[in-house]
Amino acid sequence: MQLDLGAHYVLVDDVDASDTADWNDGRGFDPVGATTKFSGTFDGDGHVVDGLVIDRPDSEHVGLFGVLSGSLSNARVRDATVTGDRGVGTLVGYLTGSVDESAASGTVSGTDDAGGLVGQTQSGAAITDSHAATTVTGESTVGGLVGSLVDLATVEGSFATGEVSGDIGGGLVGSAGGWATVTDAYWNVGTTGQPTSGGDAVGLTTDEMTGANATEFMDGLALESTWIALDGEYPALSGEVTSYDLSLASDEIAVDGGSTDATVIVGLRDGTTATATTTSTYATGGNVSVDGDGTATADAYGPDTVTAAAGGYSDAVAVIALDADYEITFTDVPATAAAGGSYWINATVRNVGNDQGADNVSLAFDGATIFDQSTTVGAGATESIAFEYTVPEDTATGSVALDATTPHDDATRSVHVNGYETLSGTITDGVTGKALSNRNVTVADGAGTRTVTTNASGAYSIEVHNASTAIVSASSRTSWGNGSVAIANSSTTTIRNATTLDLALFQTLPGSGTASDPFRIDTAAELQTISQDLAANYTLVGDIDASGTAVWNDGAGFDPLGGSSTTEFSGTFDGDGHEIEGLTIDRPGSDYVGLFGEAVGIVDDVAIANASVVGNDDVAGLVGFGHEDAEVRNATVSGSVRGTTRVGGIAGQADLPLTNVSVTADVNGTDVVGGLAGIVGSDRIDRSWASGTVTGTDAKIGGLVGNVRNAEITDSWASGDVVVDGDAFDVGGLVGYVDVGSGISNVSATGDVVAPGGDEVGGLVGHHNARIVSNAWASGNVTGNESVGGLFGYAFHSSDSYATGAVTGNASLGGAIGTNSSYATISSVYWDVNATGKNSSAGNATGLTTAQLTGATVNGSLAGFDFERAWTATDGYPRLQTEVESVDLSVDDAALRPGETADATVAIDLVSGDTATATTVANYTSTAPGVATVDGGEIVARGAGSATITATVAGLNASADVRVAARLSTDDGDDDNQPARELNVSVVDLAPEDANFTVGKPVTIDVMVVNDGVATAEYAVVLSLNGTAVATESGTVEAGSTTAVELSHAFDEPGTYTLSVADRSFDVTVESERSGPSDDGDSTDSFGSAGSDDFAGDSRSSGDASPGFGVLGAVVALLAVAAATRRR
Repeated sequence: MQLDLGAHYVLVDDVDASDTADWNDGRGFDPVGATTKFSGTFDGDGHVVDGLVIDRPDSEHVGLFGVLSGSLSNARVRDATVTGDRGVGTLVGYLTGSVDESAASGTVSGTDDAGGLVGQTQSGAAITDSHAATTVTGESTVGGLVGSLVDLATVEGSFATGEVSGDIGGGLVGSAGGWATVTDAYWNVGTTGQPTSGGDAVGLTTDEMTGANATEFMDGLALESTWIALDGEYPALSGEVTSYDLSLASDEIAVDGGSTDATVIVGLRDGTTATATTTSTYATGGNVSVDGDGTATADAYGPDTVTAAAGGYSDAVAVIALDADYEITFTDVPATAAAGGSYWINATVRNVGNDQGADNVSLAFDGATIFDQSTTVGAGATESIAFEYTVPEDTATGSVALDATTPHDDATRSVHVNGYETLSGTITDGVTGKALSNRNVTVADGAGTRTVTTNASGAYSIEVHNASTAIVSASSRTSWGNGSVAIANSSTTTIRNATTLDLALFQTLPGSGTASDPFRIDTAAELQTISQDLAANYTLVGDIDASGTAVWNDGAGFDPLGGSSTTEFSGTFDGDGHEIEGLTIDRPGSDYVGLFGEAVGIVDDVAIANASVVGNDDVAGLVGFGHEDAEVRNATVSGSVRGTTRVGGIAGQADLPLTNVSVTADVNGTDVVGGLAGIVGSDRIDRSWASGTVTGTDAKIGGLVGNVRNAEITDSWASGDVVVDGDAFDVGGLVGYVDVGSGISNVSATGDVVAPGGDEVGGLVGHHNARIVSNAWASGNVTGNESVGGLFGYAFHSSDSYATGAVTGNASLGGAIGTNSSYATISSVYWDVNATGKNSSAGNATGLTTAQLTGATVNGSLAGFDFERAWTATDGYPRLQTEVESVDLSVDDAALRPGETADATVAIDLVSGDTATATTVANYTSTAPGVATVDGGEIVARGAGSATITATVAGLNASADVRVAARLSTDDGDDDNQPARELNVSVVDLAPEDANFTVGKPVTIDVMVVNDGVATAEYAVVLSLNGTAVATESGTVEAGSTTAVELSHAFDEPGTYTLSVADRSFDVTVESERSGPSDDGDSTDSFGSAGSDDFAGDSRSSGDASPGFGVLGAVVALLAVAAATRRR
């Protein structure tokens, strides 16, 4: 190397340098680069230079390398003897370059700057991962690793252990400059004999620097790669290692307490070996574990691999852990068990381990051991366990754990135990709610049939297995006012823990409940019995006195029939026109309250009279909540109904059609309240009405309906007052709130609407937000706060309607409409400016005077109204044609003389029970205009004869007959004392049906005597035969009155005769008596009307001048034979 100090060199083998002792006349090896520095690289490749001798006491920079500016790595010098003057080290005398992963041992002697590895350093020199076990002697600046470490020179990851002697000495560094760096470097304070060291080196003891302790105290060394810790020795450089071998004392380990020892042998470059058993780290597959001492134990059976690693070296060996491994499985275990029952428990134990076992198997039920036995099972084998167990009688109902335990495995199965539970309840009279004491109750279950007796409170109790099916039955006799009747009931229940089953006993109803044979109801008790079969068919067979319900159920009264989504009435109920009188329901805390709490069936033709119904929500006299599949028709309710929300006379909430139903009950609630229904949705109301007072406090209050939602109202009306307290809104005489999708037509409201604090208050509708309202009128007075109108508080689409009630309020007041939507269409809507007191209205409404809104003028003033098909004029305000029930025509004087007049009156009976007149507006016709005509209700007599006057209103006709007699004047000449008197004696329209009569059979003639005078008069009516009187009737008739007179005569012989009465005569033919019976068996012949003029004629006289009639006062005699032929 001296030949080329800048080249790169690698040591390819160990070098025996012991011969160097004789070199150079005993001066030994000549340091490389002693006079000219070595600037190349030298890689010792881990090989050893052994026995090097350098003996140059008067030379500086003495070592294997004198001056080194290049790099030295992986060099090993063993048992060297190096002597020099200044700057003496085993490897390098003077270092300006670097030394890495190198080691030295032997002796070093010098004067100054002597070190076990390096003597002197220059700035920038670096010593890393190196160690020295060299005895160093010098006068000053002596260190175990380096003598002098100048500024900016570094020592890192290195240590020294050789003895150090000198005046200025350090265990690792003899002297270190202030800018020198020493990190992760150590010295043995004991073997070096130096308590201190230059730089920041750490002094340790031999124990701390050897074996496994080195990994703790010398943790600055890269022991996982560059260095390797050895058992009981100082760490060695990994480059010094030639082999790393792991072995186990045994390759089998028993899991239960077995172990074996691991040993790691490390071969070194110097040909020696060391162990790294306690300094290596171990990894396994999990079945085996190795502790810090190298002891391997088995944690779980099965093959495994143990791997040891240290200093970047590793080795692995295979091992197997032996053990039995029991898997236990339940094969047949009951999922449920009854307390006191015996059951087989079956399980299978399988040894899935690799060694035979004799382990204990234990079974526990609900924590109590029921099986405990040692079981031998070979590797891979299976054993079965069968065990019969009786569940204790006192085991409570619930899930119980069945546990199986082995040293290796556990199994759990949940068993539901059905313990004994208490079945209890109360037996009551199903009608009155009265508890029935001292009654036998029969309970049938899997354990048999048992009987218990109710106590004084009607309660019973019995112990029954949980989950069992029990049939509970009871019977009794009771009296409900109609004699003693048998009542009974039974019910089946499944016991679920403590179970309550109450039985209400009822009688058996006559009938079978089918459509063809419905159950027949005749008493209030039988009415309550409907609750036992809500899907059957029922009919009332008589009126029902339900007044006794007031004391039923401790004052709660009748129990509504159906009342939840699972128990609604779904059958049919036919009242057959009968009445239920005095029904009481007092359940203020309950919803779905009414005769029927909740219904999806049909209720028809029944009257609820004088009812008192109290509930919370969905409350009514008939149906609390009627679903869309239900139907109510031909029903009435009277009395009182009170609730909170959705309250009505017929229905609280109606999603069903209501047809021809009516209410005269007072209805009271908070919101969504109506005389007929609280809310109607998804169907229609037709031909229905309400007349009671409706009271509310919040919103959606109406005389007929509180809220209409997606429904139709037609041909219906409300006449009751609507009274609302507080700051309410949406209040109307007919409907409070009309929702989108609803339509209203042919309706009226006549009651007052009183809501002084309310907004959107209308005589007809409070708030309208739906399809058109048409053909409607309202006459009630309306009081509100804001948005108040005679028809609408708030309007949307409306036509052909009018209002006449007074309107009062504070803001947005209108004779017809308070306020309206900007999208509203208003046409042909009117109000009476006189009656309402309002000259304006919202919307496109028109104000008219009372005169313009009444009588015949409406045909011209109410443009848009259809008087042909929808409306009819009356003497007052117009009415809907659907309101007119019948028309009657009367005449104040039906017997007139030509030129006289009489007044006709046309009376209209309305469906509401009210009446009106249409005298001046009716259409009149006369069957004989030559006899009498009529115009505007005045009848004018034109000539003698009879006429039928007909008045037509709303398509309905009414007729009255008028008779006009010829005028007869009589004057007695005494103008002062006896005024002229006119006398009319006539027979009108007389002719027989058959002019042939029979001998011996009487002829009967009826005569009407009319007194037109001002005082009572006497009369005498004479029947003459061929001018001879044959029958006379006399008497008196009061002024302005009429009386009937009957004259009769029987013919003795056949022939032709002339009969006369008053001024009329007629020829008749009398035959011999007929053989055989007559056609109808009667024996009297009489005259009949056939329009003949044979009797027509006048007799103008006074006194007794007229044949057959004596006039004693102002009397008119009318022969009224025209009705029929009578035989007596």
